[in-house]
Amino acid sequence: MTVRAANRTYAARARQSPQPPRVYTQADLRERRRQGLVLHLAGGWSLIYEIRDVCVPLATRIAERGAPRAYLRYVEDTVDAVGELIFVASGLLAEAKAQNQTRHLSLEERGRAMAAVRALAQRPRLPEITADVVAEGLWGHRLAAAAATYDQGLDRLLGNALTNVVSDRLLRALTGVDHAARGLERRLDRDERPRPRPAPTPISAADAARAELESLGVSL
Repeated sequence: MTVRAANRTYAARARQSPQPPRVYTQADLRERRRQGLVLHLAGGWSLIYEIRDVCVPLATRIAERGAPRAYLRYVEDTVDAVGELIFVASGLLAEAKAQNQTRHLSLEERGRAMAAVRALAQRPRLPEITADVVAEGLWGHRLAAAAATYDQGLDRLLGNALTNVVSDRLLRALTGVDHAARGLERRLDRDERPRPRPAPTPISAADAARAELESLGVSL
């Protein structure tokens, strides 16, 4: 009979062989990010999908509830956070382009050029979000559309990045989006929670006796 050493079995060899890294979906990455876990954004991550998946469900819930003005402040906070995320994405792309165009300069000159690029950066124009827009339930789609200009370029930038700089800057901006979206979500959860019925007002023994007499048709 052949006897295999403990470390020579098929199961042991399988444990020793390198396991392929787990592939996370964008929804997985979002959940891990909100749990405070360390992660890295790479190629395949979509700015459009992230904004859409965070904002559209919230926009739909508000539209279904009605009373859009009750949520307008929370929506504005979310829009501002998404605007900051898009601004960071546009800045990363502008800096990457400037780095390619200034490779012939000295290190000092490149630093000055990059500083000038950052100084000239302008915030992308966002759609105006009014109470009527909130009532329509379309503000999430409009924000996602505002990111379309930067989506493919950012995907390539993440895919070609040799360091965590691009990922880290996006993750910092996404923290703001998560915070604002969670505030809106908590407000919706609170409003959708069934309100407890008020306890019945206790009646005195005299009132109970009068009610009993009235039910019997007796009038005193």
